[in-house]
Amino acid sequence: MSKFIIKTVLTVPVFFLLLVCFFVQPGWAAIPVLPLSFNGYRISSYDVHIKVNSNNILDVTETIMAHFDQEKHGIYRTIPIINTTTRVMDQQEVWRTHKSRVRNISVTDEAAGTGIPFQKKADKNNLILTIGDPGATI
Repeated sequence: MSKFIIKTVLTVPVFFLLLVCFFVQPGWAAIPVLPLSFNGYRISSYDVHIKVNSNNILDVTETIMAHFDQEKHGIYRTIPIINTTTRVMDQQEVWRTHKSRVRNISVTDEAAGTGIPFQKKADKNNLILTIGDPGATI
């Protein structure tokens, strides 16, 4: 069993920030995840804490409890960075696409209190974290 803590800082436009404030309600941060096993591991819990700062920057802390049923090097975490929003202005829909900046990422093993190596890569719409040591299995 491994417990990964992923900490990131997101810079988002004000309108997206308002959407987050509007749609995030107490209790949503701890959505129960069924402990189903896919690809040799299962996520038994996923907890997200979001701190909304006055400068429109979100401090996001994710705690992921992963149980490995077979030897693996780690997990992937895909973070959407392109978001499209729509709103009605003067009786017309206005669509806007926002790109979030993700920075100050850290990944730790809570049980060991140590950092976990990870690599970042981006595709058109996402930041993809490959979390784990390519030279060791869990």
